Amino acid sequence: MAGPHVDLYEGGEALLAVRLDRIGTLREFTRKDGSQGRVVNLMVSDASGNCRLVLWDEEVEMVTAGRVEVGSPLRVIDGYVRRGRYGIEVSSGKWGVILPQEP
Repeated sequence: MAGPHVDLYEGGEALLAVRLDRIGTLREFTRKDGSQGRVVNLMVSDASGNCRLVLWDEEVEMVTAGRVEVGSPLRVIDGYVRRGRYGIEVSSGKWGVILPQEP
């Protein structure tokens, strides 16, 4: 599948039911305020295309605890959409949530 999800646009909200296609490398970093952070990028897809789904901090536990793996279905509710270096990216933003689903 090529291209981003058809209904996603920068600055918009996302409501997605997707499949996890690839899990990127977990990265740890230090923020400008000195606090520690963690991030992992996931590639997800549905019938309309694919995009990057970014997990931050506590959300990373879904991957490290084994709650999601390649092929797992995920639900994104009120996600935040932005254009990143590699195209459309979705994250939970301030009010959204990313939930693992039963296969």
